[in-house]
Amino acid sequence: MVKLVISFYPGGGGNRYYLYTKGRKDFLPKKTYDDLVQNQPFEYRYITRDSLLHDLPVVLTHCVNTSILKKNFPEHEIIVIKTDLKESLLREWKIDGHDRYINKMLKLKNDLSVLEHYNSIKDNSWPSIDRVEDLSKLSSKIQKEVFEDRQKHICNETRDPVAILKKEIIEEIESAYETIAWHQQYYRLTPLDLSVANTIIDIDDETNDFCVMMRKEVKSFHSDIFDRAWSLSSLDWL
Repeated sequence: MVKLVISFYPGGGGNRYYLYTKGRKDFLPKKTYDDLVQNQPFEYRYITRDSLLHDLPVVLTHCVNTSILKKNFPEHEIIVIKTDLKESLLREWKIDGHDRYINKMLKLKNDLSVLEHYNSIKDNSWPSIDRVEDLSKLSSKIQKEVFEDRQKHICNETRDPVAILKKEIIEEIESAYETIAWHQQYYRLTPLDLSVANTIIDIDDETNDFCVMMRKEVKSFHSDIFDRAWSLSSLDWL
């Protein structure tokens, strides 16, 4: 059995390519297929020079440094899907990245705002708490009062359409910049290196079905906010 490493930028179609080699052709546009490729631990996605990984027959990774990959997987054939980093990250951000950021920040904000709200309406007879987990230890009467009062505040906030629009724009700016800045740092540590790749699939130059599909995919996403964040991130090192 041939062992494979499939190396690609986030949004560059690595999961699609793996499924494509297995005979799948019916890919939908603007959709992720990560969940259909099993047994891929998260730590394999962003491999560094210090990573020491166990052997897997097939590895899908966002590391595009083939020297690092060969060190970790000396018996594997290395396939690199070559795409434009900006276009690939934009695609990943549009499909998954922005929602992932919103969910992360929502949890952080909820944990913080629940505590703040509790302390702002706290009766002198209520206990002091420092962690959101401690709310569940309070009496059901207190929990009910905090929940109902907080819901009133949330409803009042969401009635202001201008506030909603401002919030959405700010969240887009923050999530785009975080996506770009995080990957900027990662690819500084693991720069593009194709020196020991067994196969390089350049989606801009090849004419097979996969490359035609991915060319169309990565060029179908547009965002002025992402473009501005990209410009401000000073990615002149690429």
